[in-house]
Amino acid sequence: MILNILAPFDGSMETDLSVRYTLVDTIEDRNIGQVIEEGIGEEGLHVTVQVEGNRTLISRISNGKPLVVDEFGKSWFRGVDASGRGIYSYTQNGIVKGSGYTNLSAAEIIAKYSVK
Repeated sequence: MILNILAPFDGSMETDLSVRYTLVDTIEDRNIGQVIEEGIGEEGLHVTVQVEGNRTLISRISNGKPLVVDEFGKSWFRGVDASGRGIYSYTQNGIVKGSGYTNLSAAEIIAKYSVK
């Protein structure tokens, strides 16, 4: 499962950084999951976490044959979870760089990310 967290800004750089460090450190220290993306946007701090239960599934999908390799060298994969929801992942140099749920079919992923 992918967990997306949005923490609104306080306006104080010191407080905002404190929230970021507390949030990310707590997620990783308690083995809740792996932070796969974090950033700051207009609405606040966002953190994307890959929850432990899906790590095996993402790894299995990402070790199969890629659907396509894009112009940046990312290999794209697609599979389904136990409930039948579509899951994508992409790797670069053998390392999973991203994953999540998708409504795109394998053919649509190939069309979207193929080298043109």
